[in-house]
Amino acid sequence: ILRAQFAKAAQSYTTYISLSEQDIDNKSRFASVLYLNKEYDKALTIAEEVVQTNSKNANAWRVFAYTALETNDTEKGLNSMKRFFELIEKDKIIASDYENYGLLLLKNNQDSLAINQLLLSIETDSSKANLYETIAKIYDKKNDYYNTAMYYEKWINAKANPLASEYFTVGRAFYSFITSTTATQDTTIIKEYANKATEIFGKVAAMSPNSHLGPLFQARSNSVLDPQSLLGLAKPYYEKVVEILEQ
Repeated sequence: ILRAQFAKAAQSYTTYISLSEQDIDNKSRFASVLYLNKEYDKALTIAEEVVQTNSKNANAWRVFAYTALETNDTEKGLNSMKRFFELIEKDKIIASDYENYGLLLLKNNQDSLAINQLLLSIETDSSKANLYETIAKIYDKKNDYYNTAMYYEKWINAKANPLASEYFTVGRAFYSFITSTTATQDTTIIKEYANKATEIFGKVAAMSPNSHLGPLFQARSNSVLDPQSLLGLAKPYYEKVVEILEQ
């Protein structure tokens, strides 16, 4: 439905522009509508016309940057985004500006700078909380399991109705952390996050009672706390795994 609305808007703007005076602000808005309708070549053409008349039109540079992200022209996107931020008034920056800048930086392997921009996007608009998943994946790529787990937890907490598979992703992040060399030196931390992992995998088990994965990782998380099985912490969960697999 939204795409159809953009298409209709683009058609209406085309007619309007052809009949009206060639106002720069109108052409700049037209470039934005063309971008939203995924008519990237046309959007770039109009934005270029705007910049040739007024090189300080911030919205035209926004269109350049956004379109470059969609077409994987990272260098042009970064240069355009930097120019955009030089020109735009701070109170007119929107969450998508920070988001797209972050994604451009990420494509250019500037991970730390990308994270900063993605966090600014979420801070500007809480509905962008799904970007916590992107941030978690960046840390996961770096084998920074602590921050991977922290941002996956923020991601799941922002969801209204998380899926069992999403809880499993979060639980695995905590499990990776407690079994990493980062955590093994601090028994207090291991206990705290092993319990958290067990709790999260418990939600997986409750939501997917016919799957053995929830109790299996509950068992593994408890094995971290009781590696010699002296306390039998993992035993009831392994028994549940066997019960499910036998069925």
